[in-house]
Amino acid sequence: MDFLDHTLTWDWCREHGVALDEGEGSVAPRLADDPTLTHREREVHSAAADTAAARALAGRLAAALGAWDECLAWVTDWDVWQNEEDWPRYYAWRARFGERRSLSAAPGHLFDAEDADALGEFLAHAIECGWDVTLLPARLGRSTGLRVRTSHDEWVELRAARPIDFRSPAA
Repeated sequence: MDFLDHTLTWDWCREHGVALDEGEGSVAPRLADDPTLTHREREVHSAAADTAAARALAGRLAAALGAWDECLAWVTDWDVWQNEEDWPRYYAWRARFGERRSLSAAPGHLFDAEDADALGEFLAHAIECGWDVTLLPARLGRSTGLRVRTSHDEWVELRAARPIDFRSPAA
């Protein structure tokens, strides 16, 4: 498990074939749209501020990632639902991995395959807090052709090169 500042997050994306929008005048690169990710699933949820629901949703999303040996979780927005954010719990979680920088200083969370449980914990917390996060799994140094995005507006979206259904059977 490692935490990446903005520059290292962008470098990781470039090195793993994840396109960035680096247009002229751009202060900071953002993820570019990937035309190969033609399959899209979107689900509205009510897991923000609900620990059990956030954990269940995080588990389904993590399972949808399939096989990966690295997964970058890039936090792109927070402080939207400030009353729902549990900063002490989040920073205690970061401290377990030896990280002392703030989320704004190091928004990239790089998980190895052995960190799957930590990814689930992080993702559940992010959903519960209403953060915007994009998950970018990679295998053998290249993107797996899948992206998962959570939104503070209480939806999650999976984009993939091939159909993958992450919804629960009851959905």
